[in-house]
Amino acid sequence: MASSLSNMLIIPFSKTYEPSFRSTHPKFLTAPPPLARTQTPIRLAARDNSSTSILREQEQEQEHEEATTHHRERNNYNYNYNYNYKPKLEEQLARLPEAWREIQGESDWAGLLEPMDPLLRMEVIRYGELAQACYDAFDFDPFSKYCGSCRFTRRDFFSSLDMSHHGYTVTRYLYATANINLPNFFKHSRWSKMWSKHANWAGYVAVSDDATSHRLGRRDIAIAWRGTVTRLEWVADLMDFLKPISSNGVPCPDQTVKVESGFLELYTDKEESCGYCKYSAREQVLSEVKRLLEMHGDEEVSITITGHSLGSALAILSAYDIAETGANVVGAR
Repeated sequence: MASSLSNMLIIPFSKTYEPSFRSTHPKFLTAPPPLARTQTPIRLAARDNSSTSILREQEQEQEHEEATTHHRERNNYNYNYNYNYKPKLEEQLARLPEAWREIQGESDWAGLLEPMDPLLRMEVIRYGELAQACYDAFDFDPFSKYCGSCRFTRRDFFSSLDMSHHGYTVTRYLYATANINLPNFFKHSRWSKMWSKHANWAGYVAVSDDATSHRLGRRDIAIAWRGTVTRLEWVADLMDFLKPISSNGVPCPDQTVKVESGFLELYTDKEESCGYCKYSAREQVLSEVKRLLEMHGDEEVSITITGHSLGSALAILSAYDIAETGANVVGAR
């Protein structure tokens, strides 16, 4: 009982209550009887020391211990997963020098797609990052006098994007133009003196360094095309009628081979008054591939072309063009 009382707040009242007024009216000459109230304690709050409360506290402690144990087990799983995944990653990469032709599609990726081969997945992601670099490096700020160009120099391209670990060096930037008479749709700088009124940066050509070439099993020439960003290119996308690819100078013995007009214009158009697009994107990429093949003629070389959106269309066009012109064949140089 003593412990129970110590945990209660008790407010006492007086035993009786007598009114302090006296009426002078004849009817109320006699004072009313006193209002008596007994002393009744009111319990406002009390600590529950019952067995239910004790069980509730034990359950809460048990839940806390279970949550802590689960968190610890999850951290151990992540550690073990990362620890075990690294050898598997290195094991897959060790296959690349021997399997790169198969990974690049020599057998049309037979048996590699369902489920996707881990090494193929890694290579798709790696080249996807090279294409993403085109978006990240593009200057689309209209308040910049270099709007429409690349924000970085060739020498600092990958280091500026925190991609030095890819092991590539940019050897040439690619520029494209579309001779569409809609100047209001052309996204350009608001400065009166801009870097170019006609050209837009369209991508780059890069080559793997010695260490990366050793890891890949060959010297890799990577061509990355930028996707649609400017309004002018959106207009070119809307020109969805087809025209023969040979009509714009791309060699093709089959006249029935056609391509969307807007993509073909961006790939083959040029503006001789502009220093950046004096040569078409097609001429730029073919000449650079030829130069790099001559430079690394005594090595095994691959040409990998990547791009997204409009860049994927330009990638297909340039891949077809390189194959048809024989630029990828050593004897054709």
